[in-house]
Amino acid sequence: TKPTKHNSGRKRICCLLTKHIKNIATGTKEHKTKHKNMKAIQFKFTPGDHCIVDDIDKPTPANDEVLIKVVNSALDTAHQPILDKDMTAYFIHKLKEPLYLGYHYSGTIESVGSDVTAEDMKAGTHVFGFLQYDPSQTQGAFAEYITVKHSECALKPKNVSFEIAAASTTESITALQAIRDLGGLQKDDSKEERQTILIVGAGGGVGSAAV
Repeated sequence: TKPTKHNSGRKRICCLLTKHIKNIATGTKEHKTKHKNMKAIQFKFTPGDHCIVDDIDKPTPANDEVLIKVVNSALDTAHQPILDKDMTAYFIHKLKEPLYLGYHYSGTIESVGSDVTAEDMKAGTHVFGFLQYDPSQTQGAFAEYITVKHSECALKPKNVSFEIAAASTTESITALQAIRDLGGLQKDDSKEERQTILIVGAGGGVGSAAV
């Protein structure tokens, strides 16, 4: 697709992700010689190449956090005005440079903090989730590693791929909020009190998650 004002930023970050993943998989000279602790995609509101792959320090999990090796990450509609260099987004959200983008992720736990004692939260566990929005955005899912609170990530079902898990977080949360919070549907194990809902359309991600 020919780059336009509305897709050039997204195309650029997709190209960077594709190239970076290929470099890691093949162990190219570029990745071996320049690698500090990890790589992450950095964004700046500056002229020229505003999306770059940067070498940064690998994060260390706090006591209540887990360190996740990212397998997949997904673009979000919130990225569009930023990637298109919309200065309105810059001032409204009080963004600070450099930005580390990426909210949705799936991956494997590499290590855990001292307070993380749950049996299902240990090294090697497959998880997914989304990073909480932070104006300072000191980390993003477009990176090799991220740290999150253990209570803010979920176990990835075995029958769900890493790709689908990373891409399903916003849709799933939206569907849950619509049904539970707006619709008032509550879980009840008793047949007499059990509630049902009729979903008349499931053409997209939110509808599919609702079903």
